[in-house]
Amino acid sequence: MAPDKSGLSEFKAHLKEYYSSIKHGESEKILEGIQKLVFFAGSTNDTLDTILEEAARTIYRLFEFKEILIGIRDPKDKMYRYVISIGFRKDADQKLKLIRYTKEEFFDPNIYPGIWISKQTKYFLSEDEPYDDDEIDTFNRPLIFQELRKSGDEFREGDYIDVHIFGPRGEMIGWIELSNTRDGRIPSRSSIFWLELIAAFLSVIIQKEELGLRGRADIRIGPN
Repeated sequence: MAPDKSGLSEFKAHLKEYYSSIKHGESEKILEGIQKLVFFAGSTNDTLDTILEEAARTIYRLFEFKEILIGIRDPKDKMYRYVISIGFRKDADQKLKLIRYTKEEFFDPNIYPGIWISKQTKYFLSEDEPYDDDEIDTFNRPLIFQELRKSGDEFREGDYIDVHIFGPRGEMIGWIELSNTRDGRIPSRSSIFWLELIAAFLSVIIQKEELGLRGRADIRIGPN
């Protein structure tokens, strides 16, 4: 007995529309953005800084943060430094690029107090003063530090989030630093999840750079 094909054309049209390139939700939009970043990194022989800058721009486009920093561990002296910034004043950006951190400064709560909100991400509150006096000039609006927090979901000047980038043995090889959301509220849990996924991807790129492997045809990530 032949199958009933009534309504088949309508179902085919529905499938085509449903799986079209038009994204129907926020998750699909984010996945598409991350996919483009992966393909970009896998199809270019540009410098590590170029890939990290594209990662920062991807984060800026996809998520709620207005200020984004990406830093890496210097393979020579093992100090940590900022290499990419988006959303900062020129003078603040210049001062940020001069700062060097030790590993202890990221993990000793007596130096920079913060709250671990996951195994990979640390949240810093401006009230805890998680910065040195020299770093105050790197904030866009430092005078706001003196104001009281208006609500429990406010993400205020001086608050920031570090998403750590770890290597295969658990050592920190870089980090993504995020501040000032567009709506002034704390970022969503889903945003943190996606950013940790991006950090995991950047871990691979940074490791390959350190090992001198990035750009070899046999380890490319994206399509040819």
